[in-house]
Amino acid sequence: MRRICTLALVVAGGLALGGCTKGDAGPAKRPAPTASVVVATAETADIPVTVRTVGNVEPVAQVMLKPQVAGQIVEITAQEGALVEAGQTLVVLDERPWSAALKKAESDLARDRAVADDLRRQASQYAEAIATGAANRIEADTAEAKALAAEAQVGADEATVSIAKLKLEYCRVKAPFAGRLGSLLVKKGAIVKEDETELVDLVQIKPIEVGFSIAEQQVEAIRRGQREAPLSALADTQGLGVEPVRGEVSFIDNKVDQATGTIRLKARFANED
Repeated sequence: MRRICTLALVVAGGLALGGCTKGDAGPAKRPAPTASVVVATAETADIPVTVRTVGNVEPVAQVMLKPQVAGQIVEITAQEGALVEAGQTLVVLDERPWSAALKKAESDLARDRAVADDLRRQASQYAEAIATGAANRIEADTAEAKALAAEAQVGADEATVSIAKLKLEYCRVKAPFAGRLGSLLVKKGAIVKEDETELVDLVQIKPIEVGFSIAEQQVEAIRRGQREAPLSALADTQGLGVEPVRGEVSFIDNKVDQATGTIRLKARFANED
């Protein structure tokens, strides 16, 4: 009598068989070669999906600085290509004309305030005189109208002073955000025009963005993952000898490019170094 027992293990897609016999099995056979088998517990886990593509570095903010007042450049306080902080003065224009305009506006305001205060007192006196019959309604109304007109002029003067202060402040062209300067397009002594003359280009580099495109078939998976948690992006600047840097997907476009069948995304990186 013969008794056969078998054991099957699936290892990396293969099938291993082992046999054993008991009883009179006839002529002796050479034993089958043995194989090492590692048994592990099956587990479920999330497997990251990686999408590889080519991207371009893009600034979060970029602006060509122009003067907001006309005048002559008397000082350039920053060097081209330099890193600057937000609010740092870059170019200084001649402040004397605007300082004089401010003083005149303040003088006009002081004069018209005095006139308005006097006319208001007269209007109040006419209003009191009506009660005693010492003045008529027409005189009181005329005095009130003059007082209101004078007070309105004071309001206009206050606005003129505010504008003059702002113009004086505009004589110092400052960086609206931290970043790196480009080439200076003007020199000391140059006459610049309001909102026209280009001074210097400023680019924000902390943080920075990388724009790239993916196939439209991957869009739904990207959106689903982004709803659950911010998606990671790894930027590898090949050929520069630096380690890849990690950021997060910050933008997914709302339409597919019909010509290429791709959708545009952006990832933001701190770029501290």
